Amino acid sequence: MNSFTPRTVEGPALRRWTAEAYRLIMRAPTRFGALAGSVVLADYLAATFAPANLTYNQVLPLAPFFCVPVLAFVTMLARAADIGPAARTGQQLLNGTMWRVLMVMAAAASGFIFSQTIFWNLVQTLPSLAQVPVPFVHGSLVTAFRTAYMTTALVCTPIIVPLAMYASASPAEAYGLGTIGVKVNLRPMLGLLCVIVFGGIISTHLISYGVIASVFLVGQSVLNYVAYRDIYERRSESAAATVRAQNRIVVQAAA
Repeated sequence: MNSFTPRTVEGPALRRWTAEAYRLIMRAPTRFGALAGSVVLADYLAATFAPANLTYNQVLPLAPFFCVPVLAFVTMLARAADIGPAARTGQQLLNGTMWRVLMVMAAAASGFIFSQTIFWNLVQTLPSLAQVPVPFVHGSLVTAFRTAYMTTALVCTPIIVPLAMYASASPAEAYGLGTIGVKVNLRPMLGLLCVIVFGGIISTHLISYGVIASVFLVGQSVLNYVAYRDIYERRSESAAATVRAQNRIVVQAAA
């Protein structure tokens, strides 16, 4: 069994996590911005070259398998901004255990979405509830990513991605650790879920061709990493900030 033990955070955790996530993003704004721009570009290319008969509902069940790797890359950038070169993000890409857990997560989210899609397809066979299929247009891929992200957070807990990457746990252990972390920090985790759900819905309904939704996706992933770090690694501040504080103490002691 994995030795990670979640702690109960104190104080206004969500506010503290948000401020710390902003600090991490400001340490590497170009990298985070480039990743958000890549998601927008992928959305544009997908809508431009998609078959004319492709619909949004056909793409949605597959979205978790594309969204989860994006979340993993954002988490790696957050880790690098947090602890610097020691993060070894390049080596993390070769971690087979991490990718196995991430793909199990994606499969769970995809299965949930697929079951909901089948349900609504059956419901819409009723004449009174029949709807016109939603076409796959610009912004559809980012919207599908948002739905996949929310589903993953609801089905597998919000901090499952950094847990899968840094806890060296099996899929069952990662899910168990995530569930325990939610139970002992119910209030801030419910707040985190509200940010994911309502923030995602609002960002995708703003007319921005997926730009605002992509920025939100990146920012929320960094926020999830900060929450994971506080609960499981027991660090409310970044490693760089901790080192600076220790250096100040050493200098003051020497003086």
